[in-house]
Amino acid sequence: MCPQSKDPVCHVLSGLDQFGSLDADTLQELQAGASLYRISRGEMLFHKGDSADGVHLVIEGEIKLFFLSANGTEKLISTVSDGESFGEECVLLPGPRRFSAQGTRDTVGLRLRKQTLDEVMAADCTLARALLRSLSGRMDALMESMENCVQRNSIQRVAYYLVQHAPTSSERYELQLAANKQEIAAQLNVTPETFSRVLGRLTRDGLIRSQGRCIEVMSQHLLRACAG
Repeated sequence: MCPQSKDPVCHVLSGLDQFGSLDADTLQELQAGASLYRISRGEMLFHKGDSADGVHLVIEGEIKLFFLSANGTEKLISTVSDGESFGEECVLLPGPRRFSAQGTRDTVGLRLRKQTLDEVMAADCTLARALLRSLSGRMDALMESMENCVQRNSIQRVAYYLVQHAPTSSERYELQLAANKQEIAAQLNVTPETFSRVLGRLTRDGLIRSQGRCIEVMSQHLLRACAG
């Protein structure tokens, strides 16, 4: 992991939804405890059990958050891409990281040190509200993912995933999968083989066309009906 120059930190923070409402003085305070970094595809940012060093923001690229089950199977929590943050829980709750983070693409990120965040939040509740909004959004997404896994069968889960990640509201659209099929299968709590079989069935039923990470949805209406 290669450290980067800190000069553009304020500019980066002011352009993100989570921090856009902060004034210049507050951004300067955050910059004092911030650092830019770069990780390569496949490189670990941190492991489960590591000391929580602060909040991370993805400027460009993608990082997956995951943990390993007792039998060593990787369980994907989520992927975080441009403009998104993770790790806000470490500011509010003490303890080590409860998940691992790894680059799935070459990624430029920004780390905001926990101590600095604590100091700024004590002086200005605007930052606290921003972090709580971000954390609440992630919790809502996790609850939605859990609901999908519990209440839907494997075909419904895959169909729901494809609809949920639709780039437009068009009836017919193309979707570039954000992760590889093995990672998506883990997120949907199905095996990679099951995920591939479901894609094959949806293709035979005329709902999609699949080639690699590119999925062409032929009918969003029918796919939504399939998702239940």
